[in-house]
Amino acid sequence: MQKNLLLIIIFCLCKTTVIRAQSPTWSSDIANIIYTNCTKCHHEGGIAGFSLVAYEDAAAFSAEILDAIEHKHMPPWPPNPNYQHYANERLLCDDEIALIRDWVNNDTPEGDPAQAPTPPTYTNTSQLGTPDLTVSMPSYTVTGSGGDIYRCFDIPTNLLQDKYITAIEVLPGNSSIVHHVLVFYDTSGDCAALDAADPGPGYENFGGVGSNNATFIFGWAPGASPYFFPSGIGMSLPANSHIVLQLHYPDGSQGETDQTVINFKLTNPAGMRNAMNLPALNHFTNMTNGPLFIAKNTVKTFYEEQMVPVKATILNVAPHMHLIGTSIKSYAVTPTNDTLKFIDIPHWDFHWQGGYSFKKPMIVPSGTILYAEAVYDNTENNPHNPSSPPKDVSAGEATTDEMMLVFFTFLTYQTGDEDINLDDNSDNHSCGALAQAKLFAEGPFTGTQMTTLLSSKNLLPSLQPFNTTPWNYDGNESRTTALPDATDWVLAELRRSSDTETGGILITQKAALLYKDGSLHDANGNNGVLFNVRDAGSNYYLALKPRAHLAAMSKTPILLPNNPPFDFTTAATQANGIGQLKKVGTKFCFMSGDFNGDGKITIADFNDYQAGSSLINVYHQCDANMDGSITVADFNKYKGNSSKIAISALRY
Repeated sequence: MQKNLLLIIIFCLCKTTVIRAQSPTWSSDIANIIYTNCTKCHHEGGIAGFSLVAYEDAAAFSAEILDAIEHKHMPPWPPNPNYQHYANERLLCDDEIALIRDWVNNDTPEGDPAQAPTPPTYTNTSQLGTPDLTVSMPSYTVTGSGGDIYRCFDIPTNLLQDKYITAIEVLPGNSSIVHHVLVFYDTSGDCAALDAADPGPGYENFGGVGSNNATFIFGWAPGASPYFFPSGIGMSLPANSHIVLQLHYPDGSQGETDQTVINFKLTNPAGMRNAMNLPALNHFTNMTNGPLFIAKNTVKTFYEEQMVPVKATILNVAPHMHLIGTSIKSYAVTPTNDTLKFIDIPHWDFHWQGGYSFKKPMIVPSGTILYAEAVYDNTENNPHNPSSPPKDVSAGEATTDEMMLVFFTFLTYQTGDEDINLDDNSDNHSCGALAQAKLFAEGPFTGTQMTTLLSSKNLLPSLQPFNTTPWNYDGNESRTTALPDATDWVLAELRRSSDTETGGILITQKAALLYKDGSLHDANGNNGVLFNVRDAGSNYYLALKPRAHLAAMSKTPILLPNNPPFDFTTAATQANGIGQLKKVGTKFCFMSGDFNGDGKITIADFNDYQAGSSLINVYHQCDANMDGSITVADFNKYKGNSSKIAISALRY
């Protein structure tokens, strides 16, 4: 007995050691994620309030890190990644979030320090080599009693002839207080006059630089690299022009001094293509339901549109609103009715505005219509409203005014522009790996394919149906068009391939559509399920949860992206566990009867069936054969699989 007990203890200790060895560590897993995505701001002297470069610092702030990334507050990235992707994105993939979550939940182990990547160092030296033009703002000490400061500075270039900008970088003089920098040029003298009229260095201006004649060049935020225009392309910088800067100093900067520097690489105009940066969509000339006026205690949506007269190449997009703006989206519709997605910012934050370069240029045919839509909340429910109680808001430059602009950096199209690479994201990666699979759900299976009665009867919901118990999945997947080949929705999951309890740790979920031929499709109809995980060389177990059926998971991990699809229909051994698939004719199917979705077919499912019995023309959890009615046929599906259970990792 003592010998057996000793063996059990040794076994448990060994098993515990294995689990710990597989837990993420700072040295092997976490440091690289933090260095790539966080420390450009979170370093000593950086704009963030604390450093995350050292293991000890990251471990001390681990709870705050996890909270920020799980709520998608950090890294700061306002655009909706499900709408469009951009160069140099600051995004964490779901598998990276899962790694950090596991690291925090396992008491932040350091691992072997010798295996840790070399910590990055941050200096304020130029990455442009020898600049052709350096513009330095005057030394400025932030004054005032508190609050955010938006200070503009007009600096002459003293250029004797026209030039083209081929690269630009911002070197903040005091990186602990410079939150963002907007760079313009002005030839009108308007900004110089505003600067001269203010007794201190520079002048206050909230919305921009105070002149509609100033041309926007570049926007910088902490962590941004120098911007290099593609070869042969630049932005004109006229002789005798002035560089105008708007700097944002956040609350708490009072008493600090800054002298930010802007470096340029320039070239002569000969042979260069001119990239222009203009608010092609704006509230001045192309608002369709203007004027831009938001009465107090109202929420209002405005729309803009503009026709593109010539075929154009768009490099960059930059929306702009003030404080009561809550969301903004811009897209285009071509003459052939194709939609080009530019940007969607569902939660506008004025303090995190910027410009976004596409990974490759967007090519816009002649005759295309550009669109923008924006929502403004001028009520007390908007925590960013500068007026309490709310006041009427009109268009203007002041803090209490509003704007609706979408800037585009563009040029006339030339053959080959679609192949230009705008993404120098060498220190990062992309999120998005495609998973493909084939499965048959027993209920609607006819022997060769599945029925599509829910679709043909218009009962298949547009929005994914897994936002209730037991799934409680909060994704917003929805189909916008009829998909006649769709049988039903399925909840797809990726689970960690290295987990000791096979597939027990969930990495990410996504609702997908199951077509009659057994293939999986994203809600937009695209083949496969595009998961928000790192895009190359990742192994995961794939778990699938059809409604009214037991869930099942792949027997082995799948290397994503995968092609051909993982096929659950060919053998019982394709699923993890014993007896998880049912042979129907010559194919293996997911078993029907799990009406409450808990991973077990029990009397509880029968009770749910009885409660819904005789309903017709419904989308219902007990509709095993997916024909839109709850009948004895569904009971028979349940009865044939009574007492079956899914593997433990898939049970609720």
